[in-house]
Amino acid sequence: MATQQRWLTAPPSTHTVRVRLIKDVGIMSLPSALLLDPVAEGHEILNGADTAYLIENENLGKKAVFDLGVRKDWWNLPPKVRDPLAFCVGINVEKDVPEVLQERDISLDTINDVIWKMAVMKPEITGTEEAVFLSSDFAGRHNNEIDFSKSTSKIGGFNALGFYDDESFYLLDTPGHDLGHLSALARATSSKAGHGKDTCQQSPLSAAGSVKEARVNPWYDVATGQLSTFLDPIVGQRTANTVKEAFDEAENVFVAVCHDLSLLAEENGKPVLPTLNMLPKKT
Repeated sequence: MATQQRWLTAPPSTHTVRVRLIKDVGIMSLPSALLLDPVAEGHEILNGADTAYLIENENLGKKAVFDLGVRKDWWNLPPKVRDPLAFCVGINVEKDVPEVLQERDISLDTINDVIWKMAVMKPEITGTEEAVFLSSDFAGRHNNEIDFSKSTSKIGGFNALGFYDDESFYLLDTPGHDLGHLSALARATSSKAGHGKDTCQQSPLSAAGSVKEARVNPWYDVATGQLSTFLDPIVGQRTANTVKEAFDEAENVFVAVCHDLSLLAEENGKPVLPTLNMLPKKT
C-alpha cells in the first residue's frame, strides 16, 4: 500500500520570500552530550555548523537576516555566552555575517531586521552577568521583543506570528532549548520552507536496526544529562517531535536545522542549497 503524502497547511498567500543560506559563519566541534542522547560510541564529539539566512521580501522591498551565527571574535562575547564555548573542542569562524553581505554588494543599510533565534535580554540589563548581548550591540538600534501571546493562529501545532503582512514569512514558537527560542517558516515558492534552528539539533546519523527503520525512527533524542544545554528537555523533545511529524515529514517543507553540516553540501564545487556566499545571482 502506498504511503499517503503529508502536507503542511498554512494561511494561503501568493507572496513569497527568497531564502539564501549564509555559510562560513561558524563550525564547532563539541561534546555530543551537550545536545544529544544517547552518546553513541564513536560519536562522542559532534561537528556542527552555525548557519544564518538572508530573507528577502521583494514584494515589500525588505530584507531580514535570521540569526547571525558566531561572531569571529567570539572571545569578546559576554561571559554567559563565551564561557560555555569552553566545552568546544574547536571553533572556526571564517567570516562574520556582515562581511559576507558586504562581499556580495549587499549594503548593511538595506537590512531592515535581524531576527534572533533565542531570547534577547532587554537592553537595560546588558552588561550584567546574565546578559547574552553587549550594550554596544543595541547602540542606535530598536529591540522588538517577539510576543507569542499575541498569536491568533497555529502552524504545524506551533503558535505563529506573521513577520510581514503578506503571509510570506512566519515566526514559530518552538520552546524547550532556551528562553524565547523560535523558528521560522518561509514561503519560498508555492510550497513552504522551514528553518528548524535548534529544535532538533542534528539530522539523525543512524538508527537501531535496518536502514528502513533508520528512515522513520531517529536514533537520537535531545540531551537530558548534566551537560544538556536544553532549558527544559521534556518540552524540547516535544518540540523536536512536532517538527519531525508536522514539518519534516511533510512533502512541501524543507527543514533546515542550523547545526546540520549537510546544509553546506556541495556538488561539483557548487552549493546544493541556495547560498549567498556563492553564485548569488543564480540561486
